[in-house]
Amino acid sequence: MAPLNVLVFGSGAVGTVYIHVLVQAGCNITAVCRSNYNAAKTEGFHIDSALYGKGIHIHPSKFRVVKTPEEAAASPKEPFDYILVCSKVLPDLETSKIIATAVTEGHTTIVLIQNGIDIEQEYALKFPSNPLLTCVAYIPTTQTAPGYITHGDVNMLEVGPFPTESTRTKEAAEQLISTLNTGGGNLKYVEKIQEKRWFKLLLNAPWNPICALTLSRDVAFLASSDFAESVIKGVLSEVV
Repeated sequence: MAPLNVLVFGSGAVGTVYIHVLVQAGCNITAVCRSNYNAAKTEGFHIDSALYGKGIHIHPSKFRVVKTPEEAAASPKEPFDYILVCSKVLPDLETSKIIATAVTEGHTTIVLIQNGIDIEQEYALKFPSNPLLTCVAYIPTTQTAPGYITHGDVNMLEVGPFPTESTRTKEAAEQLISTLNTGGGNLKYVEKIQEKRWFKLLLNAPWNPICALTLSRDVAFLASSDFAESVIKGVLSEVV
């Protein structure tokens, strides 16, 4: 079987970790880069990972670097099989329109590796004939400088269909899961993926602001005071 042709839109911290997994899986990769374009083009990416190892260097010969999806779509030998959308969700930005030139109607599977609720509809409306997968990611990672990434010891991706399961979306999910897992990923298929999205939101709602305000990690915060656990539970109750 020919290697998958994959476009990564949003080659920041999360996107770069998945570029590493895609390289290990033997895929043909095109990375859309913005602020880190020059670094990625000349030096590639550097990753220090508690899971995959320190000092990982993804040489620029291992993937193609472009500035826009239009540039990516201008010269591929084959259409993109998958587009991994790893950019942040912003309220006034229609990412579906930005990636449209790289989407082959009826062929390209769009994979949303993003946090948030009700983020899928714009893609479903824009690309009604394309498989659409929505994912919940557990991946602690940060870009410390352009092209330099630190990553923790977790990389789990729950993958599900939108709006509902069909034979086509499930086959697209199974191929993605099988391929990325051979490259060191940890992907699982979840039919009722929206339940997982709400669960992730429930976790993020208390932990993200509390850790930011206290300049602490989750385990350290819980150990800091006898009242820490009740604070977390209180915020969780407000979300529910």
